[in-house]
Amino acid sequence: SIILTAALLGHASAQGCYPAYITGASYSAGDIVSATTITETTSETHNYECRSAPNSLFCSQGAFAPNGIHSAEAWIKESAECMGTIEPTMSPTTYSPTTYSPTVDVGGCPDEY
Repeated sequence: SIILTAALLGHASAQGCYPAYITGASYSAGDIVSATTITETTSETHNYECRSAPNSLFCSQGAFAPNGIHSAEAWIKESAECMGTIEPTMSPTTYSPTTYSPTVDVGGCPDEY
């Protein structure tokens, strides 16, 4: 049955493809992305869901990218190949450290007494 297949192999009913995985973007548990696997003769695109914590911490790391060698640690692959596109569930963001500037963030030095 389809339900048994889904339980054994991951999600059974792929719809359209979610936005492609972006290396360096920030992902959280439940985020869904797509990734393409290319061999000498075929090309398949599947949707992947970021696993729940604590494994979700790996989803943003390139070594755990969907369809990569360690992807199963961070991502759940849908068994059906996806086709076309669907609306995204989130917008990935690239990590950039915040900087603090006393002249911009708080208006500079206090007035002299």
